Amino acid sequence: MQVKVSLNQELLPDKYTKYSEIKQSDQPVISFPITLNDIPKDTKYLAISLADYDAVPRTVFPFIH
Repeated sequence: MQVKVSLNQELLPDKYTKYSEIKQSDQPVISFPITLNDIPKDTKYLAISLADYDAVPRTVFPFIH
């Protein structure tokens, strides 16, 4: 399986980060697109989690999305 996330110089584009112009309660609310390819045909379920290590200075631990 291949997971693809479009990056800008190895970072998420600003519109998906704290620099997003679209926010709710001062938090960005636009999810970045993820493309999944070559998923085995017998796959019944997928689970995706994101450990946000950039949050460590603020939360003292990686934030799990």
